[in-house]
Amino acid sequence: MLAINRESILFDPISWGEFRSRLLEWAENHCSALKINEVTEHLFLERAPLSHSGRKASSSTQRPCSIYNFFDPVQDFRTEANLLHAQGIPLNIASKISKINNHNKQLCMLGILPNQLRELLKLQNPTQYDAAFEEFSRELFWSGYKIWRTRKEKMKTFWKHIAPEWWKVHHKEKKHPRKQHENKIAEQCSHPFHFLRRIINLSGQRRTICTCSEVQRPISMYKFRDISIFGIDHDRGNDTKND
Repeated sequence: MLAINRESILFDPISWGEFRSRLLEWAENHCSALKINEVTEHLFLERAPLSHSGRKASSSTQRPCSIYNFFDPVQDFRTEANLLHAQGIPLNIASKISKINNHNKQLCMLGILPNQLRELLKLQNPTQYDAAFEEFSRELFWSGYKIWRTRKEKMKTFWKHIAPEWWKVHHKEKKHPRKQHENKIAEQCSHPFHFLRRIINLSGQRRTICTCSEVQRPISMYKFRDISIFGIDHDRGNDTKND
């Protein structure tokens, strides 16, 4: 419980059922005496889970070894001309490769490539080097655009469906005094399950001044009339007709 707070639960929701099963599966081989705290389990079970999934770390795939890494955002800026020269590459070419690899990664995402790459392509193929250079530029540009578009879509989803109202810059705060008081209390609440709706009281925790501690019953989408009232109304109609 000390490792989570309300923001971490909001950004990366915990699927308690999956987490519990995986934890017990791990305990079978490493810690057979492990027991899940009953209060902790009740705190998770009494809250309705969020609809969105948590963030995932990028998969660390094995990259092929290459002397060119100007398109790889993981690689750091460094001077490697002497290292390349020690491996048998001429010093003038090794110097150009070093400058290529130290080119700004953000410019590469826009398709702006270093001139040294054009010079090396010209040495390899004097007739078609320009077409190859443009192909590199076009491929990196559209790959960068795909990353940008995915990021924009995720940001839009976050601010539209996940972020609380008072986090939004253009949020118009309601002038109703009671609503303003509730929003102020909600901002100051430090309960780790603040953003999860409480649907049942299993932990036995008492209510606080924040509305997140209240048990909120699910709202039915359909409203049905009481069958007994319908019977009374029908009888009254028959009595009226008989009169």
